[in-house]
Amino acid sequence: MIITDKFVMLNFPKTGSTFARKVIKQIYEKKDLRLNSLIYKTGLFTPKIFELLLPKIDEGNYTGIVDQHGKYRQIPKNHIQKPVLSIVRNPFSRYVSSFFFKWWQKVLPVDIKIIHQFYPNFPELSFNEFYKFSNQFNSINHLHGIIPKVNIGINSLYFIQFFSKNPDSFISTIDDDILNNMDCIEEFKHVHFIHQESLRDELKLFLLLVGFSEKETAFIDTIEEVNKTEYPNNINSFMDMYSEELIEKVLSDEKLLFRLFPEYLP
Repeated sequence: MIITDKFVMLNFPKTGSTFARKVIKQIYEKKDLRLNSLIYKTGLFTPKIFELLLPKIDEGNYTGIVDQHGKYRQIPKNHIQKPVLSIVRNPFSRYVSSFFFKWWQKVLPVDIKIIHQFYPNFPELSFNEFYKFSNQFNSINHLHGIIPKVNIGINSLYFIQFFSKNPDSFISTIDDDILNNMDCIEEFKHVHFIHQESLRDELKLFLLLVGFSEKETAFIDTIEEVNKTEYPNNINSFMDMYSEELIEKVLSDEKLLFRLFPEYLP
């Protein structure tokens, strides 16, 4: 996560957070964030911006890994009252981006022998197989033994654990009634979400709202994209990857995200 004097940014994976982090660091014009972080840890001085690398706390297969994807529960207490910014992405698009990024081939959710029992050709999976694989095995590492009352897709599960103040409680209690009323929206109202699909404009607007000037944010219009997942030439849109049956499956599995962000409904 990035902590500034004005706000906290949570880096939800595969949403354009690398681009946003680049913009925020540049606007603060800090040349050595690592040094700033060390100064902060001494307790003698709090810089205007620093990046915290934190241990993964929900992923059973990532034990010991420290990275930039700190969650809401990991925000230091002396910064929790600041506005919290993060990015959301169309669930259909995020699945496709994750498929082509292929991180799932490098860090396995369970032992390879177990995977091969279900997917003998792994890591050569079709997109449909990848979708099933992601929800089948990644949930094991995230649910901590909890049995939800409703089906929760892996993107929604990641989202809950990233942004909820008490995700285990929410996962244990969420049901169709909660999904169909305002309770699920209330659970995440403490985070200001901007959209990956209009990231430049919405990030600039947020920075203007927290006190930066038009001059300070003008460079956002020209800065290059980073970590952009490339699709094969025969894929014109991420929706090309989906059959009608799989679309209905995603709509059901990721009902929470579509309830929170109905603009992503196809």
